[in-house]
Amino acid sequence: MAEGKNSFVLYVDTKETWEELTNEQAGKLIKHVFRYVNDEDPQCDDPLIKIAFLPIKQSLKRDLNKWKDKQEERKVSGKMGNLKRWHPDLHSQVIDGKIDMVDALNIANDRKTSLSDKSDRCSSLGVANIAVSGSVSGSVSGSVSKENKTVFSFDEFWNIYPVKKQKKDCAKKYEKIKEEDRAKIKETIKAFIYYKPFESYSHPNPSTYLNQERWNDEIQPIQKDINEYFDNYHSLTAEQKDELTELIKAIPAAERSQREENHLFQISAKW
Repeated sequence: MAEGKNSFVLYVDTKETWEELTNEQAGKLIKHVFRYVNDEDPQCDDPLIKIAFLPIKQSLKRDLNKWKDKQEERKVSGKMGNLKRWHPDLHSQVIDGKIDMVDALNIANDRKTSLSDKSDRCSSLGVANIAVSGSVSGSVSGSVSKENKTVFSFDEFWNIYPVKKQKKDCAKKYEKIKEEDRAKIKETIKAFIYYKPFESYSHPNPSTYLNQERWNDEIQPIQKDINEYFDNYHSLTAEQKDELTELIKAIPAAERSQREENHLFQISAKW
C-alpha cells in the first residue's frame, strides 16, 4: 500500500465470490488480502483462493492508481493555490498557458531565494532616500552590479553559440541554470561547438543544448587540441593546419592568444 494510504475497499459485487467459499477458505482469502495491501507479497497454494483473489487484486490496483492520481491533483491544486495567493502574476501566466506550472514554481522559488537580498536592497534604498542624491546613486548601482554578477551570462552564451533560434525561450531557460553549470558551459562550449562527429553534422538548437544539459557531454577540450597542434606546428600537414584554423575560429576573437591570431593571419595572407 502506498505511503499515507491506510484503508482499502472491498466491493459488494464480490459478495457472490465470498458466498461460494467455505468459512475456512474465506478466512484464508481475507488474510491474503490484508497481507497483499500491506506489501507482504503473500503466497498461496490453494488454486481456489488464487482464482477468488484475482478480481479483488485488480480492483485494489485500480483504486490505488485512482488514489495516487487524486493525491497528485491535490498537490497541484495546493501549488496553484499558493501561486495565486503569493504570485498572482505567475498564476495568471499558467492559466493562460504562457508557462507551465513547473516553470512558475521555479521562478517563485528563485524569488524566495533572493527575498533576503531584496530586503537588504530595500533597506539600503530607504536610508539612501534620506541621504543626498549621490549616496542614492552609489547605493543603487552597487546593488544592481551585485545582482547581475554571473560567471557566464546569457548574452555571452548567445554570442558564441552558432545556432540562433528561439532567443526568448532560451533566455528564460538560461535564467534557471545554476552558477556551477554556467561555469561548466563557459569551460566546454568552445569544444562543443568545434566537435563534429561527421562532415554534415549540424549543432542542435540552443534550446536543445540547454534542455539536455549538453555541457555535460564528454568532449575533449579545444585548448588541449590547439596546444598539441602548436607543439608540433612545423611538422603539420596542410590538412592539420586547416583543422587548427577551424579550432581557433571557434574561439571568440577577444579570447584568442597572439600565436593563434598569428596563425590566422598567415593563413589569410596565403589567400
